[in-house]
Amino acid sequence: MLTLDDILHPITPAQFLADYDDRKPLHIPAGDDARKREVLTWAAWNRLLGQTAIWSSTSLRLFRDHQAVPADQYCQPIHTANGLVMRPSPAKVEVFMSAGASLVGNEVTNLHAPVTDVAAALGQAYGAQIGANVYCSFQGVRAFGTHYDNHHVFVVQTEGEKVWNLYGNRAENPTENPADTPETRLFFEKTRGPVV
Repeated sequence: MLTLDDILHPITPAQFLADYDDRKPLHIPAGDDARKREVLTWAAWNRLLGQTAIWSSTSLRLFRDHQAVPADQYCQPIHTANGLVMRPSPAKVEVFMSAGASLVGNEVTNLHAPVTDVAAALGQAYGAQIGANVYCSFQGVRAFGTHYDNHHVFVVQTEGEKVWNLYGNRAENPTENPADTPETRLFFEKTRGPVV
């Protein structure tokens, strides 16, 4: 099980809290630490995706060109004990992803033990409820445009590579996310500040 010490190594939790937390970004390469890569391997992620009964149109979403793909384009209605559920169709998801769509698996915190362990370590350190999502993109496509999160973000990248653009300006004490509209996207593009 990974602890906060393991997640932040070689930075100590005390150093992280004093110098980085809520102040500036910190990148810690995994290096030779296989435990970080094992948080969610490609094989484990594919096994989770294959468990179609755990996914719905809200827990597994697709994005293309910074826009959400409508659920009826990649899901099918399935009758369950709890009523009708829009369940992602693996074949349709695969078609969208091969065309450049990005996949977002929401609330995977309790679906895979190593992810659960990381969430528990962060939850204990912060005294907060922790949620975990998985983002998967191919062909260098970005799922989202410039935006902010109204919570702390820890990224554990276990596969591939990603270019992160972190900007200097911040929203002042955000409590909710604004609606995704052309006007909002333009506002973010104009006010995001320089890349840090």
